[in-house]
Amino acid sequence: MLSALKRLVFVLLLAATASAHASSGKYQDWWWDPAKSGMGFNIGHQENTLFVMWFLYGDDGKATFLQLAGNLSGDQLSGTLYRTAGPAPGPSFNPANVSATAVGSASITFSASNAALFTYSFEGKSGTISLQRYTFANVDLSGVRPYAATGTLSSCQSSSNNGSYDTGGYLSATKSGSSYSFTQQSLDGMTCNYTVPLSQKGSILGGSGNFSCSGGLAGTIEISDLRKVDDFINMEYTMRYSTGESCVDRGKLAAAD
Repeated sequence: MLSALKRLVFVLLLAATASAHASSGKYQDWWWDPAKSGMGFNIGHQENTLFVMWFLYGDDGKATFLQLAGNLSGDQLSGTLYRTAGPAPGPSFNPANVSATAVGSASITFSASNAALFTYSFEGKSGTISLQRYTFANVDLSGVRPYAATGTLSSCQSSSNNGSYDTGGYLSATKSGSSYSFTQQSLDGMTCNYTVPLSQKGSILGGSGNFSCSGGLAGTIEISDLRKVDDFINMEYTMRYSTGESCVDRGKLAAAD
């Protein structure tokens, strides 16, 4: 068994490492309207700034691209829509010959993790497009990884259990169809098992299931905004204890290969 000091160092190092590699862009993804296949959006999200690339077709039927960029105000970005032009790639490419022309205005408003409304007006055209994330590759979470978690317990039957916590250990994930079985072995010796059917929307996974832990604790769990980036997994969770206690546990977990 690791000493208390080693456990603390383990948790702090993993938490710092996961934080450094975690994407701050909760809206970063490919987005589309399934009813308008062939047209879509690539959204980059860094800190509070969005870069939206809209790939569509012009009046001549040829592919074209329009750009919207700026800082989010709440969950909305509004600004000028630009079309760029420049030389063909090759040895003679000169970035000084790239130009950006304002062609209209647009806004994008996110109403949920997987829902957005794009409103546009340019060159005599205007309208709205309902967007959702576009899934083109299935994320596989299988494996065993060290993890760090921070959270808060509230509404506990025993008020002494209320409060914040941080912990660490190892998380094992096994896939069966659309469901995952997770085994969480914390460094303090507690073992929890979770069965959660996860659905994937773009690069984000989420779902609800059940859990049981050593010591007689059991209940339901909801996982949201689970994202795997390179060797790191980040997620948010809400656990509701219904056996052994009646707490609500809300937290964030980061795991690394």
